[in-house]
Amino acid sequence: MKRCKTMMFLLLWLGLGFLWSGYATTINDVYRWEAEGNIECLIAALKDKDSDVRNAAAWSLGRLGDKRAVEPFIAALKDKDSNVREAAAEALGELGDKRAVKPLLTALKKDKDSNVRDAAAKALGKLGKIDL
Repeated sequence: MKRCKTMMFLLLWLGLGFLWSGYATTINDVYRWEAEGNIECLIAALKDKDSDVRNAAAWSLGRLGDKRAVEPFIAALKDKDSNVREAAAEALGELGDKRAVKPLLTALKKDKDSNVRDAAAKALGKLGKIDL
């Protein structure tokens, strides 16, 4: 009887593991999407529940340099994970879009993490002359 229960538990666990793996985004997915240039999936990954996935997505999007990511990066400046906010700030500086000025100024003034503030300052420097 014990062997039967163990086998049933194992089968159930394997089955649920299979279902779970079908829905979870992994960092490997993010790197594959970067290689494919799949901007839409990377933007969606910025909202993943896993902060490591969000961070990898932010860096990947930043490397791709696609302007479609400007608004999602602006939203990511408010992410609960400071690494994601830092990556978003750096990417906004690289993208050079003036829509990022006010959100970057807010990050520079109010973010609690010094790395995020530093990235925001550098990003603003890359944006050049700013008309407020």
